[in-house]
Amino acid sequence: MNTVPIPVRKLCLLVQFNLSSCPEKGNSFPSEDHDAAVKQAAKASGLLPPEAVTARTITVPGDLTMAAAQDVEFATCEGEPANHACHYDYIYSSDKPQAVLRCLVSLANVDGVTALRIGLHGLELIEGNANISDPELFAKPPRYTYGWWQ
Repeated sequence: MNTVPIPVRKLCLLVQFNLSSCPEKGNSFPSEDHDAAVKQAAKASGLLPPEAVTARTITVPGDLTMAAAQDVEFATCEGEPANHACHYDYIYSSDKPQAVLRCLVSLANVDGVTALRIGLHGLELIEGNANISDPELFAKPPRYTYGWWQ
């Protein structure tokens, strides 16, 4: 067991998306219920309980760069960090087909990879898919054989 204390118990992850290849869908993304999508993704994947995640949608004017996404105020959630392992901000540009997924992770509750996976599964639902990708494809690590030859 790792007993080294974590100096900062928060992690901020950002993923930038170019939505120009899907303009007919991309324009409708900000109007979708992102909070419901991440809750459904958390439940369907079995990675976290739905009440442990929360999300909001933000639209900003102009070019949406990573720096611009970082300038957006962070949400304050009641019960943080005890009740919310992850908070997702789905940030969209009002002028250009751009989006950024910003994920604020409470490292005391969940790791960054799991948190980002839930956020991306939520994006699958926002995109219009009825279900998330099969969680069984991700649930098991690949088989690894020890030795010189793989």
